[in-house]
Amino acid sequence: MSSNRIEGVSIEAARVRDVLVAARPLFRDRDEEEVRGYRDALAWIHGMDSASPPLDEATVLRLHALARGEIWDAGRYKEKDADIIERYPDGRERVRFRTAAATETPARMVKLWADWQRCRDESWGQKR
Repeated sequence: MSSNRIEGVSIEAARVRDVLVAARPLFRDRDEEEVRGYRDALAWIHGMDSASPPLDEATVLRLHALARGEIWDAGRYKEKDADIIERYPDGRERVRFRTAAATETPARMVKLWADWQRCRDESWGQKR
């Protein structure tokens, strides 16, 4: 749940089981829907025949669609710039993470996949 906290997503501890296990839970808010979406994305990954899903555009967009649920941008690249903002109880805010500009996102993703493939081709992280 740490990735949830980074984006300010939280749900009451007493609701976790209902959100994750119930066949068709009635979500109280967007945070509950996102937590359920993460569960759905992980279930999709664990249900695959291969050890890991391919790292490509189709996989990333599918995971995004699962994780975002019914929200308007699910399964698509963002259309407007948006950083990750941390909000404090006293009302103050700060930028926690600066994200790529919306116009740069598709090209940055292509570079990410190319870098990932290069690392795999060079056997990074594997014992020799």
